Amino acid sequence: MTDDKNSIILDVRSSEEFKAGYIPEAKQLDIRNPETFMQGLESLDKVGELLCLLSIWF
Repeated sequence: MTDDKNSIILDVRSSEEFKAGYIPEAKQLDIRNPETFMQGLESLDKVGELLCLLSIWF
């Protein structure tokens, strides 16, 4: 999806949604679990571009 080696593709959907289909290079952090989500964000490389993938259900 991106050629930039410093870019991170972040999928913030649940594990179940992620397993149903994902971008191979994506890192998954479930935004619905605030504690692990924030810990995961803190562990990401701070250099580069962050691309975020999410789905919204109404």
